[in-house]
Amino acid sequence: MAVAYESFTHTTAASTTSITGTKPSGTVEGDFLIAVHYSRNNDVQSTPSGWTEHSSNTAGFEKGHVYYKFAGGSEPASYTFSGSVSASNRWLLLMRFSGVASINDSYGITTIAGADGSDDYVFSAGTLTTTVDNCLNVYGGFGLLLASTITTPALTAISSGNKIGAGYNTQASAGSSVESKLRWNGGGSESGMVFALALAPPEPPDVFDETASGGADAGGTSTTSFVAYSVGAGGVVAAGEALIGGSVGEIASGGVVAGGTSLSTKVVNVTGEDGVVIGGSALVDGSQSVFASGGVVGGGIATVTSNQTIAVGGGVLCSGTATITVADFYQRTMITIPASVIDEDLNNFMFIVAFAFSGTTDNLKATNEGGDEIASLVRQYTGGVLHVQLQADLSSTADNIFYIKTGLST
Repeated sequence: MAVAYESFTHTTAASTTSITGTKPSGTVEGDFLIAVHYSRNNDVQSTPSGWTEHSSNTAGFEKGHVYYKFAGGSEPASYTFSGSVSASNRWLLLMRFSGVASINDSYGITTIAGADGSDDYVFSAGTLTTTVDNCLNVYGGFGLLLASTITTPALTAISSGNKIGAGYNTQASAGSSVESKLRWNGGGSESGMVFALALAPPEPPDVFDETASGGADAGGTSTTSFVAYSVGAGGVVAAGEALIGGSVGEIASGGVVAGGTSLSTKVVNVTGEDGVVIGGSALVDGSQSVFASGGVVGGGIATVTSNQTIAVGGGVLCSGTATITVADFYQRTMITIPASVIDEDLNNFMFIVAFAFSGTTDNLKATNEGGDEIASLVRQYTGGVLHVQLQADLSSTADNIFYIKTGLST
């Protein structure tokens, strides 16, 4: 989003201790507002609530202050700026800009000397040095004679009026701005004050390039489904993560392939030449076919069911972990129920888990992650699939891990 000037209001008042200006038209939440309050009679101005003072000139008979703020969701219809005395004259300029992220560079109110005897002369409004592209530079000035009218040659005018004037230009590239000018049209020798602010746009979003040569490929993350095909030459390919379903096809030449993780189902077909292939992990079921030439193949881990076809030439083959021998038991199977599938905490909840199994169901016992035994019952064991009924507390904030142990140790 580009920074843009939108609207302004200009107000004058006489013999008052305050001045009220109408909010610039079209103001919405997030707009950037600049206020310029100028007064006479050695007035001491107060910063209004909700505004931040940018700079001020507190010396001399006439006083100038610059304030700014980001508009909130419920801005008033007008703004009041106050001083310490009943000044003979007050002036208020309110300016509205959209698309502003921050003030990138600025300089405060600076007094500049007048030109002797001239009724029409130009003062330098100075230069700004920006660090980001596409800043909108705002220049303003005050005239110290009541008759002065300020215009903005070479700038797009915001307000060319009595005592206060302002204009802007856009600076496409970061760096030093072109010197800008303000013109005073008044009588006799005159001096004035100038100020400037460089308004910066938000930083541009990161751009994803799906092809990386010698670097990294990241396919991204999906909360529903994910289909990715990416190529990394001599680097790293990461197909991403799917929270429900993922289908991935990818190639890494001389690098690393990571098929990703799925909380529900996962189908992976990956090839790594002279590198490493990791088929991924599935919490419910996984069907994997992976190949590595001269490298390493890791078929992955499935906590419920797993069908794997794995080939490795001249390297290391690891088809996954299914059983662990522990004290007193021959076989142990870990069951993980993700917290993400539990809407709210459940107490003594009865559920059935089914998983590929081969072996004896003698002495079946189930425990939670802490080792406490929970109620368990074998419901069915046919066709290489074991159905076990469990009863336990289920958490909606932390993954629920249980162990089903069978067979006496030998």
